[in-house]
Amino acid sequence: MSTEGSPLMDKLPPEVRIRIYKLVLQADHPLLLANKEYPDETRFDVTLFTVSKATYAESFDIFFEVNAIRLWRKSELNHSVQNHLRFLSFVRYLELVNIKDNCQWLPTDESELTYIIDTCLALPRIRTLTIAYDALGSRLVPYLESHGVGDGLRCIAIGSFQLGEGGLWEKVHFKHYGMVKAWQKVQARRPMKMKARFLKFNRKRHGLNLDHWLCGRDLEEFMRLADLPLWCRYYDRWRSVTRRYCEQGEDAIGLSEGINAEAFRRQLLPGSAEPWVHPNLGSEVRVRDLNAGQHGTKLLQWLSELLCEHQGKFERVIKIS
Repeated sequence: MSTEGSPLMDKLPPEVRIRIYKLVLQADHPLLLANKEYPDETRFDVTLFTVSKATYAESFDIFFEVNAIRLWRKSELNHSVQNHLRFLSFVRYLELVNIKDNCQWLPTDESELTYIIDTCLALPRIRTLTIAYDALGSRLVPYLESHGVGDGLRCIAIGSFQLGEGGLWEKVHFKHYGMVKAWQKVQARRPMKMKARFLKFNRKRHGLNLDHWLCGRDLEEFMRLADLPLWCRYYDRWRSVTRRYCEQGEDAIGLSEGINAEAFRRQLLPGSAEPWVHPNLGSEVRVRDLNAGQHGTKLLQWLSELLCEHQGKFERVIKIS
């Protein structure tokens, strides 16, 4: 690392240098810790730090201002607390990733979860602690309540929850990883070609070469295997039909619509007391347009639970990128 001055420091004012640091150092994904035990987990080039000691001192804090740090293992947190206190003192955004095969950040022991959260919140500059999970599905609320930390949990976006209002624990977020990724696709409004995908599914599954929708059972099978963006779009399409079917009965709509509406109802929350057409979701409101500010957190929580319930039926591994 050079000890001499550099053109970056000598010729540019501080506000311009800071802007350059933010552009150069900001990653497009949370960053993993790199250490001797896991050398392959380095994910971002920080050669800017090696320009000079002055550049390093000025840009090091900016790096943590614009990036989130991701931990996968409890050993990383323990090791860091003991040996990297200077590094941790800069962290603003910390993400603990809890995956199905290695559920380290959602322990069964009540005191252990509290200890993990308190340890992270004790970092001097922490702004947000996010625990990203997928194994719990729609059971996040009862899980937290059973661990004594569920008070004040509120939905702030589809698949994202905030713990508490006011105080230190307001910094704690829980994020259903697969749901958040899928919801981004839903909001992208890409063409889904639902009928074409349904017919392709039937040709591949049953060897049928038809140009029309089939019975409700075929539709149910298709919906069980559909990804979440397609499932949301299909829900948008049938919501007005299912609402009338729920309120007025099959006589109020056509026979084919009634079959499909009933098939969709069975796929939503089977055996649940939750309404499968939310009373606050008007016919003119598209599911992909829902937000907490306009429609309220209860509606977002209902939809998050509904989608988590559906997503839990998939036999697939969620790839975290």
